[in-house]
Amino acid sequence: MLLYRLLGLALAGGGAALLLFLSYALYTRSDAGPSFLVHFGMPAALLATLIGAFVVGLGVWLAGFAHPTHTRRRP
Repeated sequence: MLLYRLLGLALAGGGAALLLFLSYALYTRSDAGPSFLVHFGMPAALLATLIGAFVVGLGVWLAGFAHPTHTRRRP
């Protein structure tokens, strides 16, 4: 069960890092961010944003809920 929680935290962190990188590239004042987005392609940036949001949601779900194969411990 701990492995699923750690995997969930890692996925949530990775997805959040992807979203932070894309938002930094979008809102930076230098020319490097927008030129990266144009080179990367705006449809690909939208797809990367959707994938990042999905990965964050999956990571939070894995970290927050127990795996269904594990039973509750009874006192």
